[in-house]
Amino acid sequence: MIEKIQEALEVWNPGKDEAEHDARLQQALQQIEAAGVALNARKCVFKQSLVKLLGHVIDKDGVRADPDKTAAIRKMESPKSVSELRRFLGMMTNSESFRQRSPRSLNH
Repeated sequence: MIEKIQEALEVWNPGKDEAEHDARLQQALQQIEAAGVALNARKCVFKQSLVKLLGHVIDKDGVRADPDKTAAIRKMESPKSVSELRRFLGMMTNSESFRQRSPRSLNH
């Protein structure tokens, strides 16, 4: 899913200047329109340096897990029982797609 988000946000790369960025944005919006997808103009925000989306942070450095969303995992004590281990594994399953791409992201 994150790969799809990255494809959709190729416009994120600002290019060599604002004009190139705006041209990429215009092309992306045309492709969205051609695909029959409707955007809610009131919810569209442009020219942001950081976006939080679906538990991820997207910025000039790329895509990474949102630290606010992974804080509970980082703060957890080591499991001491089977039920605690199951709880931990359940939490880890929710972050599986990100961990496969960036295994150190939860160790910060």
